[in-house]
Amino acid sequence: MVSVTGHLFGAATFTRDGRPVSLPPASTALLAYLLLRHGQPVDRDRLADVVGESESDAFARRRLNTAVWRLRRQLEPDGVARDSVLTSVGHGVAVSPTCEVWVDAVEFATTCRHLPPYHRWSDADAERVTRAVALYRGDFLGGTYTDWALRERGRLSDLHLQALVGLAEWLRLRGRADDALEHARAAVAAEPLREDLHRLVMQLYADAGLPQLAARQLARCRQLLGDELGVEPLPETVAVARVSTTMRHPSAETYDRAIRELERSDAELRRAAARLRRSLRELRLERERLARR
Repeated sequence: MVSVTGHLFGAATFTRDGRPVSLPPASTALLAYLLLRHGQPVDRDRLADVVGESESDAFARRRLNTAVWRLRRQLEPDGVARDSVLTSVGHGVAVSPTCEVWVDAVEFATTCRHLPPYHRWSDADAERVTRAVALYRGDFLGGTYTDWALRERGRLSDLHLQALVGLAEWLRLRGRADDALEHARAAVAAEPLREDLHRLVMQLYADAGLPQLAARQLARCRQLLGDELGVEPLPETVAVARVSTTMRHPSAETYDRAIRELERSDAELRRAAARLRRSLRELRLERERLARR
């Protein structure tokens, strides 16, 4: 039995029976697509789009045929039985069901796709997620920008972010703020404009007794939002940072200040919402007056 492994996070690499396989970009994309669908024949018309966009159907077919031929040369060289890795089924192509396959993206997604909420994780669940996150070495098929690769990249990126946040929250519940920070900071690096992730990091800094770092995280969040979106952090984000700077020895007064801060933020948001509703109502009335003229 022939075995094929695919590491598809970051720069894609493959092995056949433990030996590295070198492939050009079109064949790399083709093999990745087929490995994700191990044993399932894929129509050649669909595969023509997988290896890249083309100006003509004839050119797309030629490029696909070339990519398949190169795959066979690398995966089924002399001494390896034909169809032991790639098989043709009607008008389709598949990775042979008898080929032993391991793919990091499949292992990662299988672990992370159907997880329960983090507060219901067992130690074994957390260990499995930790191993899965370690597989995520970079964007799926980095450097490939076909539509299917971008869709898969987005799906796996979302799973990765959920896993990072889940691990951070699970570790926080167990009082392991230092360990949780590693995953929370990785989540911020993946989605730097998500304020909820910045708030999680600030809360963990407070848990770890590092209020100065919580304040620094707020400053970083403010700069990112200002540079990229031209907005200020939400009041609740500022409130978390302010509370974090006083949480090394929390007291009733600390909680009272935090409650007052959040109450002020809530009042500001309510006033802003009322102004927005008034403006919207006025615009609609003006639009109706224009329509009647």
